[in-house]
Amino acid sequence: MNISRFMPGPGVRWPVGGDMLRWLFCPTPQAVAFALRNTIASIVALAIALWMELDSPQWAVATVWSVAQVRRGESMSKARWRIVGTLVGAVAAVVFIAAFPQQSWLFFPAVATWIGLCSFLATFCLNFRSYAFVLSGYTCSIIAVAAASAPDNVFFIGISRATYIILGVVCEAGMAMLFTISLSTRAQATMVAQVENVLHRLGTLLREIVLHDRDTLVHAGEFSDMVVSVHQGLEFPAIEMGRQVHAGDHARAVLAEVSILLTRLVGLSGGAERAMLADDGVMADTRGQLLHLCDRLAACRLKSGALDGVRAQVMHLRTLFERRAARGDQETTRITHGVLAATMDDLETALEHCHAIFSPPPHDRFRFHLGGHRDIRLAFYNGLRGAAAIMLAAFVYECTAWPGGMGFIAITTLVCGLFATRENPVVGTTRFLSGAVWSAVAAGSLDLWILPYLTDYEEFAFVLGVFLFVGGLAKCNRGTAGAAAA
Repeated sequence: MNISRFMPGPGVRWPVGGDMLRWLFCPTPQAVAFALRNTIASIVALAIALWMELDSPQWAVATVWSVAQVRRGESMSKARWRIVGTLVGAVAAVVFIAAFPQQSWLFFPAVATWIGLCSFLATFCLNFRSYAFVLSGYTCSIIAVAAASAPDNVFFIGISRATYIILGVVCEAGMAMLFTISLSTRAQATMVAQVENVLHRLGTLLREIVLHDRDTLVHAGEFSDMVVSVHQGLEFPAIEMGRQVHAGDHARAVLAEVSILLTRLVGLSGGAERAMLADDGVMADTRGQLLHLCDRLAACRLKSGALDGVRAQVMHLRTLFERRAARGDQETTRITHGVLAATMDDLETALEHCHAIFSPPPHDRFRFHLGGHRDIRLAFYNGLRGAAAIMLAAFVYECTAWPGGMGFIAITTLVCGLFATRENPVVGTTRFLSGAVWSAVAAGSLDLWILPYLTDYEEFAFVLGVFLFVGGLAKCNRGTAGAAAA
């Protein structure tokens, strides 16, 4: 159902503060579908957990919303790495409880060290591989803290925790499959659109370089940031398309070639400007050829036959620039054309990979991997911050003998794990706190005023589903997604 047709038109003015609640009263169709499918998955997971008589069935519901993402590929990736992180964390919890069953000040430093190590390693990874490391850290803490008073039951607590996670993942995945239509086709369209956007932006930037725009370096930096962002996001449509399709590898190869090409052009821009300012007919013709190529790149489309003309022009320019680099009269002209020839070779390779995205060659086994930057200092700070927070929480518990202190330590490890690798963890923690407060208000209202009047699971599921549906809508809204994570 297209809910957008019920939304007010552009001429309708919202009341003061109404824009803040537009996500609730006039959600997008994508937000409604996301909230609806995950609400149903949560109710099903909770019913199964209650039927299995698990001791903490709420974790199955929490898992559904934890792995649920707007894009199906993101959900599939997060679900897979959540299972891996949970199993590793459960094993670590069993080891720590077995090693330090009665020694609290050996147990707490061991857990803090594990949290710090997981945060340290998470800094080196991207997307949900990083999530797997931090999850293994706080899963270990949650299981170990729960078993601290009954160390003989640590194995069963770990198995119970893993059961919740797998149950929530399976329910979310099964419901997403029912709501997903033509997943591979839509994923390919998304990938093609992203690569097309990169080529269009490249054409615009190349024009600025040729015309010596004074903001070229600023725009080149923005373009590099966009390329990095697209590269990180390509993992998810590639997952949606399936492992047997290598379009994601070809798309990453396109971005790598474009990055090399951009480095050459930016490095050349100063020398090319001096050469083109000279009254040289050859350089003037080169400038005209490049401007024509910019127009072709800015309007190119990744579809059958559309790239052939651009590829032919790039091959012609590569041959032309190689000839002029070999026969130029001036050294600056020869250097400029030599770099431009190498640039055209990079662009030709990128266009070949572009063609392979929508028309893969037979028996395609192409693989491409680009290692990321590893900041040892940042990783050390992230790990040290997480470990110090756990030790401080343990110190408070030991000094105050707080009855709920073990739960306090578990929540501390959860928050440290969730925001360990953020550039500004204070912002994420603040939003999480606001979401936790609203969740507590909603849960208190449900417990005090509604739950006592319910007599069976169907009534409870309906009422709970309303609250979960609102939370799902909030998670799809950029402004409230951080708070909705709580």
